[in-house]
Parts: sequence; C-alpha cells; structure tokens
Amino acid sequence: MILLIVLSLCCVLSTPVLSTVVRLTASPTVVDLGLTSLTVRCDVSDSSQNILSAVVAVIVSRSANDSRNYTELASLNLFIGHQVHVLTSEAVTANGSIHSYGHSFLELHWVKPTLAQAGHYICTAQGPDEVGHNINMIADAYVSTRQPGSDQLLERIRELDLDLKLANDKLAQFNMSLAHVARDVTNLSTGIEANRQEILNIAAVNNRPTWLFSRNYVVGNYSYSVSKYYYSNVATAETLCNIYGGYLAEIDDADEYNVVKNFLNNPREVNYVYTGAYGESQEGVYKFKHSDSPVYFYRWALGQPKNGTEYNCVYLESNVDWEMTVYRCHLYPLAKEEVHALCEFPSRFR
Repeated sequence: MILLIVLSLCCVLSTPVLSTVVRLTASPTVVDLGLTSLTVRCDVSDSSQNILSAVVAVIVSRSANDSRNYTELASLNLFIGHQVHVLTSEAVTANGSIHSYGHSFLELHWVKPTLAQAGHYICTAQGPDEVGHNINMIADAYVSTRQPGSDQLLERIRELDLDLKLANDKLAQFNMSLAHVARDVTNLSTGIEANRQEILNIAAVNNRPTWLFSRNYVVGNYSYSVSKYYYSNVATAETLCNIYGGYLAEIDDADEYNVVKNFLNNPREVNYVYTGAYGESQEGVYKFKHSDSPVYFYRWALGQPKNGTEYNCVYLESNVDWEMTVYRCHLYPLAKEEVHALCEFPSRFR
C-alpha cells in the first residue's frame, strides 16, 4: 500500500525526534545483494519516560529515493494485541509486541533482500500526550544496496568453507561421543548382568539404609524390614527388597506369622504391608513369588479372601489385627491408604 503522508510528516517533523523515545536500527545499513540478510528494528521506550502518555500504535514504513511517498510495511496496534500486521507482499517476516506503558518493538527481517529494500525507513510511534493530543514520534534509518565485488564474494566463500569445516568437525565429535556412549552402555549392561548377585550382596551388607527402611527385626535365620515409603504396586515393593538381597515376606507357618505380627505391632508405624503371596489362576490357590512354592498357611480376615480375578495379592492390615486380605496388585489397592513393603532377608544378608 502506497501511503502519501505529507501532512503526517509535517506534524511529525514539528515534534522533536527523541532517540530516547523511538530508535530505528538497520543491520546492515549497506546490503551486499545475494550475500547478506537485512533486519530493521524499531524500539519504543517506556512511555512514562517521555511525552507520550501511552503507546497506541507502532508503524514501520519505507520510501524509495527519499521521496515523500511511503509504503507501510508492518504495524502493531494496542487494541488488537501483539499480532503484527504485515502490510506488504515482500518476502519479509515480522514480529514484535506493544505495551501502552512499557517497552514496545517491531522487527522486520529479509533473508534475501533485493534492490526494493533500499530506501529511507521511518518508525512512527503514535499515542496521546497528557492532555489527549495525538503525538507522532519518529525515528529513521537509511539502507542502501550494492553488488558485491570479487573481494566480498571470496570472503563469503571463505566464511562458508569455515562454517562447513566447523560443522563437519562437530559431526565427527558427536559420532565419536555416540560410539563411546554405545560402548559404555554395552559394557555396563554386561557388567551388571554378570555381577548382579554380587551387587545385591554388597547393597545388602550396607545395613539397609535408614532413609529407605524404618527399622529391622532379626529372628533366627531371617530378618525383617519395613520400608519407610509406600509403593503403588507390588512389583515396585518387590524390587526394593531385591536390591538389598531380600524379597517380600513369605509367611510359612503360625510361628512366623506371630513373629511378623509382633514386629509390626511394636511400634505400629504402618497400617498396610505387601507380602510375597499372590493368587494363581485357580480361585483360592496362592503361591509365593520369590520361592515359587505353594502357600499352606493362611490367617484370613473376616470375609476374605475376596473372589474375582482382579484380587490377586495378599496384604496384612492393622485394622483387622494384621490378618490377611486380598486386593489388586497394581495402583493403590486401597483408595485412601498407603501400603509399605514388608521385606524378608535370609541370614547372610542381615
């Protein structure tokens, strides 16, 4: 759109151009055609620091050959937000933001500028003064173009060669690092698999850290520990026990049940614990996960065990005097309660 703004310019030129209010920069001011891009940016300072009481619009325009016929290129309007309106069909991208009392900016960028981008650029910041008069504050910049000579072309070729070399060097370093990482991962996986039991033994000998287990109880050839934290599924609780050389408790008989019950009651710190018993496909038949042996001893709570394929894992509950109940094995089996891991450790890991 070609806009004749003779009258507007008269009004603008009657207003002092204050660099502390509006600043327009062009980078570069001389464009080597085919070699360099062009960025024109307008910055409007905080309106509280100048005669504008508020910024309402920011417009960037250009005139060829310093004529008075200006083409509006892009604009920002306070009343329609931060959306930049590009007003030209040129291959230009624009971004910016406008704030009535804060810093505003409008930036235009041409990747491949042509002769058409040469000229006189002005940025106009519009808004009222303290008494409501409309004020136009402007800043300007000049952009010229030139055909690059052989020196500029050679320099650009050297720059591109250097960029290509740096990119190839970085790619080679990345590939080398990737190869090292792949090798280390392979070695780590092999080492962990080969030494898994040794790792478990070392971890267990470290006295089961107090930040994971609230307390330990030793009886005969076994010891028991309760986790400090609760877990959302049986598999995660079992993993905790495995890491320190144990497994979820397998209660084999009444004597062991009484030992575990006494341990959980003195003092009573938790209300629900996982055990290592889980339901087989046949209703009412249970096995131990660690030893893969049948469960022969039960101390069911009233109404237990529940029927249904989704109830497969055996718990101990304080509110039924630590008798056995059956719930789901995953997620939180009790809607509002927290389930801890009851781990059993053979004597060599005490």
